[in-house]
Amino acid sequence: MVYYTMPSKLTEKQEKILRFIEEFTGEHSCPPTITEIAERFEISIGTVQDHLEALKRKNFLRQKPNKARGFELVHRSSGIPIYGRVAAGQPIFAAENIEGDWNERDKGTSGYFALRVVGDSMIEAGIFEGDVIKVKKQKTADDRDIVVALIGEEATVKRFRKKHGKTYLEPANAHYPAIRDVAFEILGKVVELRRKI
Repeated sequence: MVYYTMPSKLTEKQEKILRFIEEFTGEHSCPPTITEIAERFEISIGTVQDHLEALKRKNFLRQKPNKARGFELVHRSSGIPIYGRVAAGQPIFAAENIEGDWNERDKGTSGYFALRVVGDSMIEAGIFEGDVIKVKKQKTADDRDIVVALIGEEATVKRFRKKHGKTYLEPANAHYPAIRDVAFEILGKVVELRRKI
């Protein structure tokens, strides 16, 4: 789920519509149509268009011409950035495009980032497909810490293990083997998780 801080210049209805667009886009990989927004809030298409125009003027949406789903979110860096996705099955490239913000309100946000999980290799640790994990940036970890590690140019979330002077990455799913004898770099330690219920 994508998180935003809503500035006071948005009306209550505009906030709700923006959050609906954000959640719909996260679930369907595309924004809702004007009709879908109208049905969700039981308002007219004209009223939806007015709200969308206001959101565009306030720089929360960007217009994409000649498309039924002809707008996209303009992301704001008001919290901890959520970067792409991270694999919990097989490592995938951690894209440097920001999906949204992990809203921390008044808490400090420096030194952290967030990633969205793909796959099921950490389910026994309570980390599931679609979860967003908050990660504290650090280059080291203790045995059994859950970390985000970089293997080549690809990121993965696994349990860091250190035994007999050797380090490796261990999944929390009996169907996946440990990642051994492969060079990796620790990007950070997982410290919190959010899930859309």
